[in-house]
Amino acid sequence: MNDAKGSAGGSYAVLRVENAGPIAKGEVHLRPLTVFTGPGNTGKSWFATLAYAVMNEVVFNRALLDLENLKNDDEFRGTFLEHADVWARQACNREPVDFTENDWRKLKSIMEMAYTKGYCDYIQRCFGLSEMGDLIRKGAGSDMRIEMRSRPGETGEMVCELKLGELESDGKWRCSVSLPDRGNFLEKCEDFIPRLRSRLRYCVPTGEEGRRYPVPQSDRAGIVNSISRALRGDTPGTTWYLPGGRGGIIRAHKAIDASFLDDDRRYDPCPRSGTAPMSGIHVDFLRNLAWLSTADSEVGRHEIRAKRERKINARNMENRMLEGQVKLEKSAAKFPCLFWMPDGWDKALALANASSMVTELAPVVLYLRHFVDPGELFVLEEPEAHLHPSMQIEFARLIAEWACAGIRVILITHSEWILEEISNLVGEACRNPGNGLPEDRVGVWSFGKGEQVNGGGSVIREVEWNIDEGGYETGTEDAAAEQHNRWIEIMNGAGE
Repeated sequence: MNDAKGSAGGSYAVLRVENAGPIAKGEVHLRPLTVFTGPGNTGKSWFATLAYAVMNEVVFNRALLDLENLKNDDEFRGTFLEHADVWARQACNREPVDFTENDWRKLKSIMEMAYTKGYCDYIQRCFGLSEMGDLIRKGAGSDMRIEMRSRPGETGEMVCELKLGELESDGKWRCSVSLPDRGNFLEKCEDFIPRLRSRLRYCVPTGEEGRRYPVPQSDRAGIVNSISRALRGDTPGTTWYLPGGRGGIIRAHKAIDASFLDDDRRYDPCPRSGTAPMSGIHVDFLRNLAWLSTADSEVGRHEIRAKRERKINARNMENRMLEGQVKLEKSAAKFPCLFWMPDGWDKALALANASSMVTELAPVVLYLRHFVDPGELFVLEEPEAHLHPSMQIEFARLIAEWACAGIRVILITHSEWILEEISNLVGEACRNPGNGLPEDRVGVWSFGKGEQVNGGGSVIREVEWNIDEGGYETGTEDAAAEQHNRWIEIMNGAGE
């Protein structure tokens, strides 16, 4: 079973939103398998995009390495020049890392600077916005707040709050980081120093003369990132997002402006433009597929490094759902050529000519095979697209297996079949511990319009699993009842 858990009901992080995008208010406890359900246009994909953005540690890394913006700041200069080398030497020499109260305060300051810069740009980019003010819920009448809590309910909980609002006198985006009490945290979080020491070994270079001190500025940035990552505990640092309509995106990829995929623009906010920009999640999706068409040596090394779990997850999906293999050939163009080889065939079929089901599932297979590792966050929109109900049920079982293998999954779905199969898996775990999905490893969250909220924003509530009610509410009961009653009326009228 997935060991990524906190004491707050199996949650590894908590994300709270107020007056942001379409959301009036809501708090989601992210668990190994987190499901977003509810009517359309209520903010499910919006919330998932936010989770994708704030979980990605590259945001923090990039801001730290942007020394041109921070090098003249007294707190930044003092933290790095006076303390980073000491921390590196202590950790790599297996000495206790000595964090004084003053160090702790400076660490808080540098984390706030990095998150303020990093989150502002990256969230803006992921949503495809030209300015952060566009995130404020229209008609809210109060500030927008986004809060992420790492290690929820545990000793050493870290809170990162981002705030922007029309009521702010200067209109600036603000970020505040609350670190745990230093003494209590270092005393009770026994995994912190070993985790930090392990990460620092990758940040401090070695040579013929042994470790070099002081370390270069880029490695100092890595040291502070290592401390931040250790404070985040089991919160995923790498995120992947498969957007809805991915089959159509793949078919249309040749018509997309290749400049969207340039490395230099990967983390930049969207520029002001008269045309609608492509959102960051779609750029990342295409860019990851384009990566598979790079030089032979790069792809070869990646295949060699691919973990056994990746290959198993991808092959299971091919065997149980596609009845064939997804193949690719590198191309001189930006994208690889994608194919589907049905079982028993001796010639592959171009993916563009395959069924909609195959085209929708092929990117999932590619991500499982080449990118997604245990401990990382995998966001999947509309898994039910173009799938027969029997295949939706099988897909739900596969997703549960990913969660059990350590992959953290956010699922955005309208499918009654998928949600009911997840209910069955939770019920199976209740009846036969060791099988299925334990209830505290699954979170189902319903998005809906808040009638009492100014401006009609959405609210989020957790859907409890109830054995007497058949598991989780699917949210489709009223529609099913209305359809059934209409049939009764038609039949009654036919008999008159």
